[in-house]
Amino acid sequence: MKQLKDFYKKTGKLHHAYCINASGEEVKKQVFDFVEKEIGFKTQGNPDFWFAEFDTLNVESGRMIKDNHFQKPTMGDLRISVIYANFITEQAQNAMLKMFEEPSGGTCFFLISPSAGNLLPTLKSRMIFVSPDLGSQKSSATADSQINPKDFLSSNLGERLKLIKDLLDDISDEKESRIQAINFLNSLESEFYKKTQISQATPKELFILEELEKCRSYASDPAPSLKILLEHLALII
Repeated sequence: MKQLKDFYKKTGKLHHAYCINASGEEVKKQVFDFVEKEIGFKTQGNPDFWFAEFDTLNVESGRMIKDNHFQKPTMGDLRISVIYANFITEQAQNAMLKMFEEPSGGTCFFLISPSAGNLLPTLKSRMIFVSPDLGSQKSSATADSQINPKDFLSSNLGERLKLIKDLLDDISDEKESRIQAINFLNSLESEFYKKTQISQATPKELFILEELEKCRSYASDPAPSLKILLEHLALII
């Protein structure tokens, strides 16, 4: 957030949409602190401040957000909306494209999502990405996963399926969020790239990398089965 604070102190201006690719209460606190302390904008009892939190932001929620924001500020010339979502479906992203491209006058959005790296390029292009301050929760790109990717790659099929079962059981019991599966797929892809020389990659290695990318993309949508996606990877690796 430091670069955003410095820019605002210097110019007094805000872009219409910011995105923070991170998770955790600390990140939300940093955004609220920036709004209150740097901008001097109340987040309590203020009709021009709006906050919503979603595990999965689906198309219905996206349309609700869009419909709710085609109105101008009521008390001044600024309206601030903070949206936190672990996952944003592709349909929801498409539903909000116009809103992020041409928000109503005076509206500024802060989108916080640990899976923001998987957003559509067209949506990413409408926002400025901001990094949380050091010492806050890790971004999704470096967030810890319950499954160690090195252990997964070196395990036999039975061990890999057991690791997946344990992760899915914890997600089902709500001990872990679905975001853990995304974190695992990100770290697994990164680890596989480390051990693969792309210029000399075998057809099987290229196939695995393609499947990893597909599975990571599908996992951000609530419709596909995580079990099927992860077990598919366990079988082909």
